[in-house]
Amino acid sequence: MTNKSSNINNVGFSGAARRDAVDGNISASSAAIFEKAVVTNIICDSYSASSISAKRLKKISNSLSIEKLPRNCLLVRRISGGADQVGDSYCLAYPLFSSHLSMPIKVGEMVWILFDRGAKGISNIGYWLSRVHGDDYNEDVNYSHYDRIYEPTPTEDQSPGTANSAEGIVNPSQLPPTEDFPNISLKQNPLYPNEYDSIVQSTNLHPHAYEPVPRYTKRPGDLTLQGSNNSLISLTTDRAWTPSDDPSIATKSNAYSSPLQSSGTIDIVAGRARWISKSLTSRTIPNTRKNRRFSEVTKDKRILNQNGQALKKSEGDPDFRDDASRIYVSMGSSIDTKLGIQEQKPIVPGESSTRAEVVSAASIALKSDQIRIVSRKDADNGINGSIYILKEGDKTASGDHACISILDDGSICISGNKIYIGRSDSDGGAADGPSDAPGSSQPYVKYKQLEDLLNKVMDDVTSFCDTLLTHITPGYGQASPQINTAATTLIQNMKTRKTEIASLKSSRIFGE
Repeated sequence: MTNKSSNINNVGFSGAARRDAVDGNISASSAAIFEKAVVTNIICDSYSASSISAKRLKKISNSLSIEKLPRNCLLVRRISGGADQVGDSYCLAYPLFSSHLSMPIKVGEMVWILFDRGAKGISNIGYWLSRVHGDDYNEDVNYSHYDRIYEPTPTEDQSPGTANSAEGIVNPSQLPPTEDFPNISLKQNPLYPNEYDSIVQSTNLHPHAYEPVPRYTKRPGDLTLQGSNNSLISLTTDRAWTPSDDPSIATKSNAYSSPLQSSGTIDIVAGRARWISKSLTSRTIPNTRKNRRFSEVTKDKRILNQNGQALKKSEGDPDFRDDASRIYVSMGSSIDTKLGIQEQKPIVPGESSTRAEVVSAASIALKSDQIRIVSRKDADNGINGSIYILKEGDKTASGDHACISILDDGSICISGNKIYIGRSDSDGGAADGPSDAPGSSQPYVKYKQLEDLLNKVMDDVTSFCDTLLTHITPGYGQASPQINTAATTLIQNMKTRKTEIASLKSSRIFGE
């Protein structure tokens, strides 16, 4: 036991934490150990690093200075084994992952800290892995207060002394169950009623938008990445509530719908259940409550909330009607059904209904309130972009190739086998085109043919007028041969011009 204690002392354990290590038969040369710690400062950059006093930093390690602190480094208070209860538990925690991956964390939350027990001289510097995951009624992607797990759970009617304890320090049943941010893990500061409030109020360099964020139910095979403020990327299979569905009456999440083979999907979404801020209760919006700091998804997440509303089984599910912004990339999806656009698709002139619905095809969908596609012009760097929307196909005269091109000189080109502008008669269009045009649409005219025809008409009329102006009357009431001949010629020419009108019709461009 003597050798064990000596090894533990060398790595900087203090108080209860050292006793736990000895009793657990752990030595400095053994595998690395995880501890829990509460975040007090976040080093976003050199500016936020200045929030840590040089005195505090020197106390942690003589070899450190503010300039050395990396981004995403944390100043924490260790609580495992009651460390914070018995002494100064401050330590630094570098990110465990390289800068390629940065995990979200907020001041006052609890993290896992990993220590390299074989290292010398840096015993108070660890590596933080991620936030400590709590129980279902405690865990919240926006902000989690870990010490809530030590309160009696909402479904239990516990008598004093029966609740779990924090590292064997405090009996949490003595804490009023209405306390939003209980302090069980930290040594109480006599100047503050709640030490967690002290931490949060004294660190104003770390802005965070506190807001209710719906929980997401993933399928077992999914890889899901979530930000703290309702942004999500899910590598999943095809799933979603459609506009015609009623998720509010669902008995379970749509994650339980049977996934189809060959339907691998990347769902990039921001703003699930977007009307949550309006306190609506329809579709996938979770129930919310206001704690004494901010609004959150109901703390009593497994039972009726304070207003008696039942748990929303569809909470946070992908919803193609109400989610704010989405990019949906799928190798197999009935995308028209997902978007609910079959009835919104225009009826092509000459057809009685919309085209057949897309069923289980490789698809990409974008949906939001405002969508912008911007091609950059940067004259200083010689950049002048263009945009092409291309439908591959046969480029012969009657082929199915089509393209919309916005060129770098500002030209817009629309190329296709048929181009329709406006609506067909069966879709609310004017329906006053010739009978041989698709859907009674109007064929657009071709300028060269129109120019030639009008010039000929003008020449014909001019010739007739010239004859009238120069003719010589025979007198004695007789008919004028010149006038008669000119009139006859004009009549014949007008008949010819009528036959040429058809050449004005475009065979590709139609509209109302």
